[in-house]
Amino acid sequence: MKKHSDLDHLFKELDTIPRTQQSKQRSYQLIKENLEVKEKKRSSLMLSFITITLFVGFMVGSLALIENTNNSSTSQDSPFSDLVKENKINRTFLAKSKSEKTFNINNQTGLMMGTIVIDNDDQWNKELMLLLEQLEEIDAVPFAEPNYDMLIKWSDNTNLKFKLYFSDGVFFLKDVSENKYYKSTAENSETLQAVLRRIPTIN
Repeated sequence: MKKHSDLDHLFKELDTIPRTQQSKQRSYQLIKENLEVKEKKRSSLMLSFITITLFVGFMVGSLALIENTNNSSTSQDSPFSDLVKENKINRTFLAKSKSEKTFNINNQTGLMMGTIVIDNDDQWNKELMLLLEQLEEIDAVPFAEPNYDMLIKWSDNTNLKFKLYFSDGVFFLKDVSENKYYKSTAENSETLQAVLRRIPTIN
C-alpha cells in the first residue's frame, strides 16, 4: 500500500488534469473505494490467519489433553499393573471350577485332584500378564457360572486367586481374596482362550 504522501502527490497530479469537477469527484471516489476494498481484503486475510492459528493451537492442546487423560485412565484401570511390570509369573495352576463359593486349588501347593500346572510356558505367561495389566474393574457380577479356578504364583511370592468366567467372547475374573470383579478386552480374551485350547485335559 502506498504511503499517504505518495497518495497526496497522485491526487495533486490528477487535479491538474483538465476535467470537470464531477469527473474529478468520480475519480477520487473510485480511488478511495479501491483502497478500501484492498484494506478490507488485507484485514480479512489477517483475521483468517489468526483464526486458523488459534484453531490449530486449540486442537494440539486438546489432543495432548486427551492423550494424557487416556494414559492416566489406562494406568488406573487395573490394580495389577505394578505387579505385572515388576515381577514375573513363576507358575500357574488351573482347575475346573465346581461352584462360585469354592476354590478348587490348594493355596500352598496347588496340588489337588484335576489341577493343571502351567510351568515355563512363555506364551501363556505373556498373554496372561497382558490380560491382567489391561483388566477393567466392573460392578456387575457375571451371569455365567465360573469356568476355571486359577492360582498364579509370582516371583515376589505373591499369590493371586481368580475365578474365570468366559461369556460372550470375553473373560471375566473375580479376585477371590478381594471379592472384586474385572473384565478383559475381547482381543486379550480371544488370545488367552486360544492358548487354553492347547490344554486338552482342562477343556
